[in-house]
Amino acid sequence: KVMKEIREQYMPNEDFVPDKVAKASSAAEGLCKWVRAMEVYDRVAKVVTPKREALKEKDVEVSG
Repeated sequence: KVMKEIREQYMPNEDFVPDKVAKASSAAEGLCKWVRAMEVYDRVAKVVTPKREALKEKDVEVSG
């Protein structure tokens, strides 16, 4: 739910980039970087997690 809101409201906003946000506040710049990094992490985790689970299953099949 939170990531959906971030993707819909903040990521498309051309003003939500660290360089522009830094003009207002260095603390806000840090938060902007963190939010953008968490959004990337969430997308990557959704791709990697099923692959990790499949790998674990195959490891069990091979070693079992």
